[in-house]
Amino acid sequence: MNAGQLHTLDTTRSNQLNAEQTAVVAQVIGKFGTYASQRSHMVSDSRKVQKGDVFVAYPFDPLAHNDAKHDGRSYADVAVKHGARALLWQLDGQVAAKFSVPTGGVEDLNQLAGHIASAYYGQPSEHMRMVAVTGTNGKTSSAQWLAQILSQHDMRCGIMGTLGVGFANAMVETGFTTPQAVEVHCYLNDMRSQGAQAMVMEVSSHALTQGRVNGVAYEVALFTNLSRDHLDYHGDMDRYESAKAMLFAWNTLKTAVINIDDAVGLRYAQIAQDNGITVIGYGLSPQPAGVTQYLRASQIDQAGALTTFTLDVDGAQYPVASQLVGEFNVMNLLGVLGVCMALGLDVGQCVADCAHITAAPGRMQRFGGDAQPLVVVDFAHTPDALEKTLLALRPIAQQRGGRLICVFGCGGDRDAGKRPQMGAIAQKIADAVMVTSDNPRTENPEVIIQNILAGMDLGAPNIHTEVSRPTAIAQVLSDASARDVVLVAGKGHEAYQDVMGVKHPYSDLETVAQALSQWQSPKHQGENSVNTNQSQVMSDLTQAGIWMDAVHVQGDATFAHVSTDTRTLTPNDLFIALKGERFDAHDFLAQLKVGQVAAVVAERVPEGFALPYILVKDTRVALQQLAQNWRAQFDMPVLVVTGSNGKTTVKEMLAAIMQAAYDDGYLATRGNLNNDIGLPLTLLNLNSSHHSAVIELGMNHPGETAQLAPIAQPTIAIINNAQREHQEFMQTVEAVAIEHADVIDSIAEGGMVVFPADDGYASIWRERAQARGVAIHDFSLNESVSAMYSARYELGLYASTVQLVTPMGQCTTQINIPGVHNVHNALAACAAVTAMGLPLEVVARGLSNFVPAKGRLQTHKLSNDCILIDDTYNANPDSVLAAIEVLANSAGRKILVLGDMGEVGEDGGAFHAEIGAHAAARGVHVLLATGEMMRQAAQAFGAGAQHFDDVAGIASVVRAHMQNGASTVLVKGSRFMGMERVVNELLLETAQNMQDMTIKDTNHVT
Repeated sequence: MNAGQLHTLDTTRSNQLNAEQTAVVAQVIGKFGTYASQRSHMVSDSRKVQKGDVFVAYPFDPLAHNDAKHDGRSYADVAVKHGARALLWQLDGQVAAKFSVPTGGVEDLNQLAGHIASAYYGQPSEHMRMVAVTGTNGKTSSAQWLAQILSQHDMRCGIMGTLGVGFANAMVETGFTTPQAVEVHCYLNDMRSQGAQAMVMEVSSHALTQGRVNGVAYEVALFTNLSRDHLDYHGDMDRYESAKAMLFAWNTLKTAVINIDDAVGLRYAQIAQDNGITVIGYGLSPQPAGVTQYLRASQIDQAGALTTFTLDVDGAQYPVASQLVGEFNVMNLLGVLGVCMALGLDVGQCVADCAHITAAPGRMQRFGGDAQPLVVVDFAHTPDALEKTLLALRPIAQQRGGRLICVFGCGGDRDAGKRPQMGAIAQKIADAVMVTSDNPRTENPEVIIQNILAGMDLGAPNIHTEVSRPTAIAQVLSDASARDVVLVAGKGHEAYQDVMGVKHPYSDLETVAQALSQWQSPKHQGENSVNTNQSQVMSDLTQAGIWMDAVHVQGDATFAHVSTDTRTLTPNDLFIALKGERFDAHDFLAQLKVGQVAAVVAERVPEGFALPYILVKDTRVALQQLAQNWRAQFDMPVLVVTGSNGKTTVKEMLAAIMQAAYDDGYLATRGNLNNDIGLPLTLLNLNSSHHSAVIELGMNHPGETAQLAPIAQPTIAIINNAQREHQEFMQTVEAVAIEHADVIDSIAEGGMVVFPADDGYASIWRERAQARGVAIHDFSLNESVSAMYSARYELGLYASTVQLVTPMGQCTTQINIPGVHNVHNALAACAAVTAMGLPLEVVARGLSNFVPAKGRLQTHKLSNDCILIDDTYNANPDSVLAAIEVLANSAGRKILVLGDMGEVGEDGGAFHAEIGAHAAARGVHVLLATGEMMRQAAQAFGAGAQHFDDVAGIASVVRAHMQNGASTVLVKGSRFMGMERVVNELLLETAQNMQDMTIKDTNHVT
């Protein structure tokens, strides 16, 4: 084998004790070993010492000379105060201080601590199959995926790495990729006691040089790749490479699985072979000479919904399909499969498992992509990782016909040399780049950004900067089209941002999810920048000041838009500076320049402020006043939809009818813009081209309807129902009904209210409407109830046929969504639009064109002709009962998958138990539940219920039921439960099965 060696690597066996060291370990165990039987732990972190523990004090970092901060001996007195019963002390010429507890001194304890801890805990690693994963990039993903596969093959596998320690669905953070030596063996002992049969450990270069993994009996080591990283610690690439080389001469190692496409991998393979260790190579290149076992990926195709490739190994070929993104993840999968080979598993069986592997948190994790920008969050924080990630996403952006946009920064107090390199890489590959902060630590983030920009062509128009990371992400996503692909790189799963030594709570994952929840396509944007009709009166500050009860108006200006978003300002904007618990746009005003906006609405302005402005007492109230007065300029039907369940579906049905009537000449609430900011911003989109408007009114606390409904000034209000929503704040359903009744007080003169006559609280709405002189248009599906509108229907699993009976006559249509409650929603929409005068033909056509939103009773056909019903958008007690009715009316064996319901208040346990009992009573055969509250549902359901600690693993159980004859599966849960993960995995398997059939058919063609 030609290793392409550039320098000499030490091939001496690592982790090998000499006779003297072995004797020292034995002496220490002889002195302190009895404490282990008394369940006392060895601890090297004084903050974690508990009464009775043995504190092990030594300098953690051999490269940090005379650094008391990284020397456990500096904290020995603290450990004793916390209850340490004994001290084990590294001598190095030092004499241990006198303490009131037994002490023991050991030379080179930093290198022996792992061996001592291993012996103390009974050599836990020798009783499990130990796998080490090392490399600059791909360690976390490889470890997670390997654990997923091994656990599918009766080898319960734990993980220790960047995400913590534990089993895949129950990780506990440690703060390190590889913890300190003593803690490593403590964790291994704990995992063994929990039933782990195997452990996959991420092993960093720091861990190897600092002896953190000494004493661990690794059987298999996986090398992913080596590129520039940690040079602030190692100094140069040679030392970095040498540090990791130690693993491939490990004294217990039997097999090394090595990326042979990497030149460093060739050198590591030579070291392993020189030490009698079996080498399994993998890569995309042809099998090199000297490597007898080799896995190769060929025919890689990423153009479709799945990444597919052919695995060549030992003369056999296997088709592989995966939902993972990027060629480098193909490489990572090869490495994982190589480890499976090394552990004696059947490669063919493991290949099938690849289809179900999901990305590790913050590792090429997908968001959006379905009629939204595709956002990928990844931990890539090195030049090599950023380049590979962008290159992996480039063909996907081309396939979608959009841009590739990169958001990234660089960490402070780390290798500054990589900053301009990463800037150059991002600009070279991406169509647009947003440079922002990462973890600035003790450095000035502006300086770090300038370091990055030093590697970029600043004359290019596609380079942007924003120090605030959440603002940068929000701005990029706000400007992105549905076709674009956005990479948010650098922090991945991290739940903090380190600024001046303080770790502030922050998450890229949460920021991206939040930004996408507010995203709207350019065709329908308007949540933060509103295009008011320029031909209307809203064009000068004097009029706007009158509408907003201004305290003072300074200057004169005209404007064509209203904006509350500092990221999307235009010269024609009237910018309203809002403030909330976590933000205050007034802090931004000093940065505004003349010509950037037309004028400003604020509670205060900086001294010497040069732009025209309006001063008000409360900018949020002013926004609502402006919207209310703007709404008053238009004489058109405005339909306001409220209620506990079905609001969005009714709103979308109304919008479909308006589309049939007016094409695009109507306004409808987009996304979740139904609160005290979203509703007025929606109304500020009204213009003279609109014939009508459909406004959704949200509510989660008392008094909100009375505040928001007058802004919209509805001509028709639809109260869809009163059910158990937001019980944590509303307390009773009657309180909910009364809250919904407040919309009637805001109905314009001559207006109407639509509500179900058979609702248990209809009398509240009827009395309120009669007192106000508002016309009532009631409806009911119950033939025994007298109502102005009714319907006959035939339910189907995919769609329902509905005959609408109205004062204007009858019509028959089809709604493409199952459930009697959706017939109710369609009848509510029909009553509202016929009351405003639209013909039934338009009503029928609009309803037939209605398409349910994602996660709202969408039906899919799975393998074995099983039907999957996706109702994962959200859940409360009554919406779950309605979903159960849909499932109950399906044929065959019925599987219900439920996650917790949120905001259920003190009666949450009873509500969940009610759900379980009702599902059993309605003939559901199996309940698969997850979430703490759903334990009550599982218990009430009885035989056939199964509870899961996590969503992960539910899909595999569903598949088993499908193989045993399940006909229909319905999945539902509150938004925070993320139950769509079950749906996505089941749909992925269906796509995989179809692909396998295609491959088989192709193989039979002659």
